[in-house]
Amino acid sequence: MNKKAIIIGCAAAVAIIGILLVAGFMNSDANQAKKILAQYLQEQTEQDVVLGIDDYENTGVVTDESKLGEYKVELSDSIKLNKLYIFLPKTEGNYQLNFLVDVANKQVYQHEVRKPLPNSSVRFLQSLIPGTKMVFVTLETENPQDYKVSYSGVELTYQAEVNGFIGEVEENVPEDLKPE
Repeated sequence: MNKKAIIIGCAAAVAIIGILLVAGFMNSDANQAKKILAQYLQEQTEQDVVLGIDDYENTGVVTDESKLGEYKVELSDSIKLNKLYIFLPKTEGNYQLNFLVDVANKQVYQHEVRKPLPNSSVRFLQSLIPGTKMVFVTLETENPQDYKVSYSGVELTYQAEVNGFIGEVEENVPEDLKPE
């Protein structure tokens, strides 16, 4: 009876150690993904865009191609092996950067998600640059600086002194487009 208890105890210990090892190996890819993203964030130079790794949370492994959304990812074995991890910001902003980390290839893909803009007004001004015109966009919100605005695919720059977004677009760009 004593021998039997020792054998059962040893078997249970081996099973527990095996489970812990498997759990550790399964989690190692997620940890590796976090390290890859942390290094990627450290290498970025645009301080207004970059958050630290602690500002992102791993939302899981991508196992379905349809969940990739607008990420530009070449389909590879890494997707089939479930080695793609999505990281989203922990706080909600008016726009946010989401990251997809391919552990197998140590590659980071970045995707910007923007929320709809509040009501806006658009004016056009004459530009000093030939072949272009200046677009001026104001937003009906208390904190316009929290938004990113583009017009016809051109990212506009927020100017606090005029409380609006300004940029140069080609002269032939239609003036009835909606800012994005």
